[in-house]
Amino acid sequence: MKRLPVPSLMLCTFLLCIALSGCSSSGSSVIRYYLIEPMPESTRVEHENAELAIAITNLSLPQYLEKFQIASRREGNQLVFASSHQWAESLRKNLSRVLANNLSRLLGTADVGSPVSRSASRPDVRISVGIENFERGPDGYITVAARWQLSSDSGLTTHTKTLRSEARVEARDFSGTVRTLNNLFDELSVAIAGTLHGEGHGH
Repeated sequence: MKRLPVPSLMLCTFLLCIALSGCSSSGSSVIRYYLIEPMPESTRVEHENAELAIAITNLSLPQYLEKFQIASRREGNQLVFASSHQWAESLRKNLSRVLANNLSRLLGTADVGSPVSRSASRPDVRISVGIENFERGPDGYITVAARWQLSSDSGLTTHTKTLRSEARVEARDFSGTVRTLNNLFDELSVAIAGTLHGEGHGH
């Protein structure tokens, strides 16, 4: 059997590696990244109080929502994570920043601090938010469920409230899923702003 010269053998090996690499890359799926966006700047101010100083002291998520892969539920208490559909940053940081922006627009105040953007002002009210659900269920319904608590500057708890919102989206429509999650998070922001107004923090 005739042996190939060393340069020819190296060339064949190089071309084979390129071919295998091409097959591997063509078979891999493209990763798409998503963000929850703030309400538009044109959002109508619901309860204006330009002098109000707010501090979002905490926004917590269940540990399974701390992953970058977008979570969904299946029958049998199963969770699945979409490897090719991911959050572009920490969901907790994304939601904290968006909630601060939304409350600023809804209440007409620029003084809203959060865990990702602290305010130098002494807050009139502190808000702690616990997200309990932020995913698509096996029935096709997107659920956003949260509990939030208001406390005064002295630390006294003044209000605790919960909200659960749902909307249906077709299976495997991740763009629609994120868009619906965004809309439901807007509803949560409006509800929190309404609570602040009810506590006398808006005019």
